[in-house]
Amino acid sequence: MCDDLDTTMDELAAKGATLTAVTEARWGRLTSLHLPGGGEVGLYEPRHPRLPTCNIPPLDKRSRRPA
Repeated sequence: MCDDLDTTMDELAAKGATLTAVTEARWGRLTSLHLPGGGEVGLYEPRHPRLPTCNIPPLDKRSRRPA
C-alpha cells in the first residue's frame, strides 16, 4: 500500500523494477511489481477510508506482553 502510486512507481522504476500497467478499481489503483523469481507482488493506492494509526507498544518476543 502506498499514498501516491505514480510517485512510488517512478521511484521503483528508477531502481530497475518492472511494473504492470495501473488498473483502476472501486477501492483503489493497483499495479504489480515483477519479482526476479517470476512472481509478482501487488501494490496499491487506496481510495477507501483508512483507519488512523494507533500507538500500540511493541510486544516482548518471549512473553508476548508489552515491552
